[in-house]
Amino acid sequence: MDWGGGLAARRCLLHGFSVFLCGVVVLQPAESLKVTMESRMVAVLDTDVMIPCEISEYSTPELKIAKIAVEWYWKPSPKEAENIVYTIVSGVPQSYRNGARMDESELIKGNAALSLPQIQISEEGIYICSVTVTPDSNEGTTVVELIAQPSVKLSPRTVELEDGKEKTLSCTVNKFYPLLIEVHWEKKSERGNNEVVPADDICTGVPVKNGDGTFNVTSKLGLQPSLQDNGNVYSCVVGHKSFSIRQAFNATLIVTAASQPVGNVQNHPAGGSQPLPPGSIPVQETAAGSDHVQSHP
Repeated sequence: MDWGGGLAARRCLLHGFSVFLCGVVVLQPAESLKVTMESRMVAVLDTDVMIPCEISEYSTPELKIAKIAVEWYWKPSPKEAENIVYTIVSGVPQSYRNGARMDESELIKGNAALSLPQIQISEEGIYICSVTVTPDSNEGTTVVELIAQPSVKLSPRTVELEDGKEKTLSCTVNKFYPLLIEVHWEKKSERGNNEVVPADDICTGVPVKNGDGTFNVTSKLGLQPSLQDNGNVYSCVVGHKSFSIRQAFNATLIVTAASQPVGNVQNHPAGGSQPLPPGSIPVQETAAGSDHVQSHP
């Protein structure tokens, strides 16, 4: 993202305050002016974020917009260069990030918060609020961390198969951030016993990065149950920074007895001859019209 100018332009950026910042008099942080920010805050990806910055203990009886200058900067890490995000000087705003803004009516009350709509993972990092209330200046920093809560799909949710047959459960975890995530499987029998599924039955893939910086991962569980496993509940358990507690997604197992093979039955047409047993020879029809079979020893 293009944030505008860098560190070299920082202290000479404020045109209206150049006499203080870049001219004969260079302002030093004053003990009287206090800038208060949270040391760390967590924001949700793609939401509108308000980064607090409170001004207090200034030397003047009240804040006048004509004597206030606020500069907001961002950098991805402590060792990287700063990028300008937003300034307001004597009531004149300038945004260097699309949609960034401050509320002038709140600023004169000491609220120099910065609003960023639809924050992205690329904007995670350190935010600096630099404040001048003539003739004093000070600044504060806060670290903004991003999270994205994953969507989880377990398929199928009901597993029905015959005794001895095989089936695979698939647990797909999509669009999570940061990368660190825990996925494991548990089994609960009808008797109420909870067990962690052996790792040999599980295959978990390598997380795949999406274009927006989030990640996807899939874990699969192979099943080859017996009749005594009927009614077991298998859970895909997911732990992530975006969840307050681990989330479990359940599938119920239904095991049926294997179907028995049906023997071959040979049908004969009505009134037809029946097959002869081994070692037999046919004889002539008798007067009564019945057939006789003569067996040999």
